[in-house]
Amino acid sequence: MKKNWTNFSWVACWGLAKRYLLRTVRSFKNIIVSLLAPIIMLIAFGPAMNNYTQGNSSSLDYIGFFVPGIIALTLFYATLFSASTIVQWDKFTRFEEIITLTPNTPSTVILGYALGGFLHSVMEVVIVVVLSQFFVFAIPTSFLIFLYNILAIVICSGIFLFLGIAIAKLLDWERYTLVTSVLSLPLVYLSSIFAPTDTYGQFAWLVGLNPLSVLLVGLRDPQIPQPPVTYLWNLLLLSVYCLTSFGFCVFMFHRKRHPGRKQTRKTSLLTQKLQNTGPIHLKILQTLGMDVLEQIYHHLLNNNKEEALALFRSKFTDEEIYRLFEDLKSAQTLPSESHSDQTKG
Repeated sequence: MKKNWTNFSWVACWGLAKRYLLRTVRSFKNIIVSLLAPIIMLIAFGPAMNNYTQGNSSSLDYIGFFVPGIIALTLFYATLFSASTIVQWDKFTRFEEIITLTPNTPSTVILGYALGGFLHSVMEVVIVVVLSQFFVFAIPTSFLIFLYNILAIVICSGIFLFLGIAIAKLLDWERYTLVTSVLSLPLVYLSSIFAPTDTYGQFAWLVGLNPLSVLLVGLRDPQIPQPPVTYLWNLLLLSVYCLTSFGFCVFMFHRKRHPGRKQTRKTSLLTQKLQNTGPIHLKILQTLGMDVLEQIYHHLLNNNKEEALALFRSKFTDEEIYRLFEDLKSAQTLPSESHSDQTKG
């Protein structure tokens, strides 16, 4: 049965995001490790470059220029690798297959992963912003510039979240790490994180189109103000990037993989089993209803098996549940398999 892409479920979306956040809290040491690089840059690299530029009679306050770059760099790595790593882990543990069998649409799954990764990334960015207050980083006082920065951070986060999720969905672990590492190099070093855009010479136009450079325009407003039309253009450009990234991610979730020769028979047997059990699943869906079924999935994602079973028993008696499982068991046994079992016997 083809899933309706417009049937979005906030319950399932938040369930996936909450599952991600629980994993993050349980492994909080990973956040500490990921914050080591920006902290070292704040404490050592930024002041060192600031002393160097002042020693060369430069008019640029490099530490004030570089701190927004550290914030953008933290956001970039957090968004690119946070949710995508969970997608890779779900592929490894085969939890992805369980999600695929649920009535949730791919857009629900994508935004569930992205929401969890976004909240994780915001947590890291807030920590870096708080620490940067000790290094003369000025938060824009203008309400419009502050609002622009919030919108730009959200949209820019979506760009790298969707891109990372799409790559993780497409590739296995080894190729995923290779592609993301190669992709991050030009995005970081061909941006205005470390130097102003106009210092890149013939590559200045490319640096100016980099989403990280676009994000930094607003973060550096107190030091390098820009005309209002620049901010409108930047929001439009970031929105185009984000929609393109989301479309690519949707395509990766929607595309059908062609199995190899060794997996063809296994896949066909699984397809037959799913076709045989389809009417039973439809009966369960019709009896429970979509709302109750979403609540059951939400409880299962949170490992609340007792609550999920209680909801299931609210619509089915124990005898009906037993018959349903017996029907599922018999429907999943294909004639070829039963014949082979009898032959072995």
